[in-house]
Amino acid sequence: MSVIDNIKNRVSTRTYQAKPIEEEKKQILIDLVDELNQTCDQFRFELAFENDNNVELGTYGFIAGAKNYLIAMAKFDGNCKEKSFKFGQLFESFILTAQGLGLGTCWMAGTYDRKQVAELVTIHDDEFVVVVSPLGYKDEMRLKEKAMRTAIQANKRKKFETIVKNLDGTNLDEENSEILCSLTMLRLSPSAKNVQPWRVFKEGDYYHFYSIDSKEFEIGGFNLTHNDVGIGFYHFTESLKHYKVDFEIVDAMPKEIEKLIYMKSVKINR
Repeated sequence: MSVIDNIKNRVSTRTYQAKPIEEEKKQILIDLVDELNQTCDQFRFELAFENDNNVELGTYGFIAGAKNYLIAMAKFDGNCKEKSFKFGQLFESFILTAQGLGLGTCWMAGTYDRKQVAELVTIHDDEFVVVVSPLGYKDEMRLKEKAMRTAIQANKRKKFETIVKNLDGTNLDEENSEILCSLTMLRLSPSAKNVQPWRVFKEGDYYHFYSIDSKEFEIGGFNLTHNDVGIGFYHFTESLKHYKVDFEIVDAMPKEIEKLIYMKSVKINR
């Protein structure tokens, strides 16, 4: 399955079968987590397979039947914006890899009971739990789950012209179909309460990524809004790679835009 297929097909899974994950798939995920842990020392990822203690982590999502989890810890002592943005990209790389293996996941962010989490993984004294995802085979969606998806309008996305414009505010002037498809994959990104906080502005060959200015979703030293923009950024850049579009990631520092926070830019090498 391609990254495009994984983005299109992936939805949050809150109800899981008892079917165990095959050893071959476990090893793929273990190898990926090892790679993620080498990427940035501000984060630490741990997998907990075959949870027999009936520990159900998180207060969001009405999770049922989960026996496996990916748990992410962090020690944020620097640039909260940059770290949160980076984290979104790293965690989403795991989410889409799991999707490609036929496994369901669900982003869960919030305050967790350290004792409860410690039943599954080791938490160091200078860390806090940032995000948890259950992991496993999807079961039939329960009525409670359907009601939640309806309440947050989980499948609804903002209009393309709302999230992507030229830097002068006019409608996007892009004719490259592969870039347009990559922007569509950005539009499909998940976000906390489906807020969809990413805004993208084209300036010549640059695509500037901004975040709405919100502290509503801050947890300790972690900003979920910037995290979500990181998810969208990952969708866009991985889709560009899929279509073999040559690009580079830069800090372009474009103009300030009221009520938006600049995050990062992608320069297309045409």
